Amino acid sequence: MKKSEQGLSSFWNGQIYALDRFVIGRESTNEDMTLDLWFRPSDYYTFLATNMSLNEPEMREKYLADVDWSEAIPHFSNSFGISLTVVTSDGYTVFTQRGKSVGTRPKVYDTSVIEGLSRPIDRSTTGEAPDVYRCACRGLAEELGLYESVDFSVADILFLGFGVDTRYALRGLNGMVKIKPSIEKLLRRWDNGARDKFENHKLFPVPFTPRDVVSFAYAHLPFAPGPTVYNTLVHEFGRSMVEDAFDTVST
Repeated sequence: MKKSEQGLSSFWNGQIYALDRFVIGRESTNEDMTLDLWFRPSDYYTFLATNMSLNEPEMREKYLADVDWSEAIPHFSNSFGISLTVVTSDGYTVFTQRGKSVGTRPKVYDTSVIEGLSRPIDRSTTGEAPDVYRCACRGLAEELGLYESVDFSVADILFLGFGVDTRYALRGLNGMVKIKPSIEKLLRRWDNGARDKFENHKLFPVPFTPRDVVSFAYAHLPFAPGPTVYNTLVHEFGRSMVEDAFDTVST
């Protein structure tokens, strides 16, 4: 509040979800994987005071020395988000460089859309639990200026993985979405119509091929969205072709 009153950059507190626990299992008929999530309320200031403090070695040693990542971590599960690779109609994806004033990973290169669950905005219409698809649609609208039914449908959003960023103990879902606009139109949408344009310093269009994407990742460090990008590439091109791209680019 004091920084805001002085005209300085500051963060505002928001009502978010903390991940209370999760269970990974299989359904009985076809033995497909299942993921059950339980949430509890948290807020953004708690998230900043806990998870972001893990950048300090003494904090990690004190709280995460013997952590079991197969469980939600008490006191350090104060956020849950979605991470999406966007693929355009003409075969491009887009990477971002986060703005210098964001609370998490400023200036880092990241995937197309990163959005955290909000209790007031992303709550399900049938209860208190969050709706991850509402969060994804909101992220596409606020960060890129894309809108459901115009540029994509909810059915186009495909979640491919559930994981944890062990540096900051961040849990979330990652996946992809294929959109109707071309890369040129997407860049115009971001430049002219993205409400949260300030969250990203710059957008980088990249042909959506294993070699082009992997080359971009190696050339732009620090690079955050490894699991999201890898899962999307494997889903679209197969593991062998993606691993060949890594071998070619890294040698």
